[in-house]
Amino acid sequence: GAEAGAAASAAAVVVPAAARRDASMENWAEVWHQLEQAGWRIEMGPRGDNNMQTYYLPPDITRGPGAKNRVDYFDSRAQVLRLLKSEEALAAAAPGASKRRRDHSGDASPARRRHLCGRNVPG
Repeated sequence: GAEAGAAASAAAVVVPAAARRDASMENWAEVWHQLEQAGWRIEMGPRGDNNMQTYYLPPDITRGPGAKNRVDYFDSRAQVLRLLKSEEALAAAAPGASKRRRDHSGDASPARRRHLCGRNVPG
């Protein structure tokens, strides 16, 4: 369903191998440090009437038109860790695949195409 599609799309985000290996809440500080080094960042945004929400954004992703929460960027640590675990599973299932850059531009949103594989792809 839609959740599987979102997970497949999110799995295209390039993340450091060390972050995938260490992906757990217990290691969050180290994982986040590695992601920041790779260009990830945090943005705060409104949630409800008086609350603020933390958003975790991969490199070259901007919240707004063309970018979808929980697909292109994430609103919880658990979602980021889930992405890292799915990346780890993909790498384990296809030896050498993590070393190859795959172009998923045909099945991704314009926002996702802009940051796939750490390079700009025309939207």
